[in-house]
Amino acid sequence: MMATKWEYDTVLARAKQQILVDVAAGLVPPSCASFSELHDYMDANYYNDAFEADSPSCSAILEDGHAVEVAETDPRWNGPGVWNEIQDALDQWIKAGALRPPSEAEEA
Repeated sequence: MMATKWEYDTVLARAKQQILVDVAAGLVPPSCASFSELHDYMDANYYNDAFEADSPSCSAILEDGHAVEVAETDPRWNGPGVWNEIQDALDQWIKAGALRPPSEAEEA
């Protein structure tokens, strides 16, 4: 099991906070509509600290809420699983209106 820092919920919450900080600073517009669109403004992969020295590799999978390193020959491996799962969750969160001001998000 990975360190607590890399529990799915912890990483996801930190990434959301990082994105909101950049929206508040004007680096990302609140009209940004998807995780993919974040890349128009910066390398969005940095939001979940994917490039930190102690982060799971691209061969890590999500298992019981934790990143677990597996070999690419392991039948559970499906590509950069843990990172895809986090990015998919961020995409859904953004598409649900998380970056828009509350009054605009209620209208959507």
